[in-house]
Amino acid sequence: MYYSLTKFYQSHRRYTSSRSYAQLRGEVIPKYNSLEYYNCLPKRSFNNSDDVNDIYLPCGVATSSHFTDKFRLYDNAGKLLPLKKEGISWKSDEKLYKNPSKEAPGIRVIPDFTDEDFIVWMRLAAFPDFRKIYRFIETDVLKSGTYLLEIDNYFNPELFGGDKSIILRETGKHIGINNSFLGDSYIIVGSVCIFLSLIFLLQHKLSGRELGSGVNYYN
Repeated sequence: MYYSLTKFYQSHRRYTSSRSYAQLRGEVIPKYNSLEYYNCLPKRSFNNSDDVNDIYLPCGVATSSHFTDKFRLYDNAGKLLPLKKEGISWKSDEKLYKNPSKEAPGIRVIPDFTDEDFIVWMRLAAFPDFRKIYRFIETDVLKSGTYLLEIDNYFNPELFGGDKSIILRETGKHIGINNSFLGDSYIIVGSVCIFLSLIFLLQHKLSGRELGSGVNYYN
């Protein structure tokens, strides 16, 4: 199960830089006016206060705009289908997040920095229209029929003029969704390179010059 958003620019320069990597690692930043907090603008602290106790934990636009909708899926018999959350985030990403100590000053915005939903959101999408994994559906096959999707609607796409949707897709757990865009791009670029190589080779054979011939091609 994936959720999809349109017209949401996670790759925008201001969006990508508006976070504190030190905070996300669970570190306490002693100086309020440090570069780490400056990068979090405009979501740095409550009312842009200079008090260290008003700092958002974690600060930044990326952390404050994360996707918060909740979904429950029922089959045509009204049975709630089991959805598995464990394993939706990358293990390499999980190593980058750690909760701060309970004594850390500031306003806790995200209760658990190691929450996999949060980690999935923080892996930025390259394009404004994207999808992110939400859950694994714990059943072998989804039979054709009518399903009921129950939504706790918190995330408002009208704020950025976009849309949101849910995608149910059969896919391998470890290889992700089946998307041929990258493979097709490699094939096209590779074919163009081969075609140009053949043209250059043909040109070299037909009009090339011998090495050391001394011919001045600049006159």
